[in-house]
Order: sequence, then structure tokens, then C-alpha cells
Amino acid sequence: MFKRIFWGICIALATAAAVSAQAPAETPEPDSGIYRIAPGFLPDPYIVTVRGGDNISTEIEGCAGFIAERPDATFIYEAPSSGFRVFFISNQDATLVLQKPDGSFVCNDDSVGHDPAVEIIPGDAGTYLVWVGSYSEAVKPTGYLMLTEVYTTVAGHILSPIANFVISYIPMEEFIGSTGEQEAAGE
Repeated sequence: MFKRIFWGICIALATAAAVSAQAPAETPEPDSGIYRIAPGFLPDPYIVTVRGGDNISTEIEGCAGFIAERPDATFIYEAPSSGFRVFFISNQDATLVLQKPDGSFVCNDDSVGHDPAVEIIPGDAGTYLVWVGSYSEAVKPTGYLMLTEVYTTVAGHILSPIANFVISYIPMEEFIGSTGEQEAAGE
């Protein structure tokens, strides 16, 4: 009887150690903040200033560029949405890596001119991690990461003029480096 209890405890401890060794590490705090998003949020697009790139090669199939270990921004969709776009506007050639709540990745380069954009249709509730990359470890693209739910009525080539307008009126230098958790209100 004592042997059975002893071996049962040993097996339980070994199993618990194996499971805890496989548990994924928590995602580090993003460089530009955590943003809670409700479907129908305003203003749309939601704009975050980002300084991307770093020295880690993406090594994700279909993705290009060098990114940081920490995501540049985290968007938490509190409820499912019909879909949305994430795009990055910069004067430098950049790439975009987005990790969906299910752990899969979506990447892009040069979807809108030289700027990357990804579409998520439909948009599941959950956490979306976003990295902005560059083709050189030395280049740290600075620009605007934008999230919009206007994906069915606005063609990709229309986003560049919208972004150019935004860049003209929002001085990026004033906002780079601001972090924290913020909310985008729904309608």
C-alpha cells in the first residue's frame, strides 16, 4: 500500500513538472502599449506611434525582416468583430508581423505602396500582438500603426492618402515612446 502511494506521488510530481516545463512564457509588455478595442470603436482609424525593427530575424514562414523580442503594440479585441485592418505608415520600408489570438501569424510587406497592411476577417475576440520590422537590423522604422474596421468600403490604395493626411497633422516626435494601457471606445 505504501509503495503504491509513494509511486503515485512520484508519477504525479513528474507529470506536473513536465506540464509546467511546456507552459508558454508570458508575452513581454509591448513597447508602445496595450490597447483594448471594442467593435465599432471611434475614432477610426485608431493610431499608435511606433518605432519598430531590432535585431531578431522573424524566422516565421512567410514573414520578412528584423523585429524586437517584445511586440510593438498589443490590441485586445474585447468582442468578435466582422473584421479589421492593421497597417503601418512610415517614410522607411517596413514589414508587419501580427500574431492572432489562436497563435497563428499573418505577415505583410508593401501592401500599400511601400507600407505593410494585414486584413483580419472575421476578427475574433482576443489578443493580437503586432511587430513592425525592417530589412536591416540597423534600421528602426518610425511611423504610425493604424487599426481600422473600415475594410469593406475603403480599398487598400486609398489608405495612403488617409495616412498622409494623418502624418501631416500628428507630429510623430511628440508621441513616440508613450506607453501604457488605453481603451478605444465603441459606438
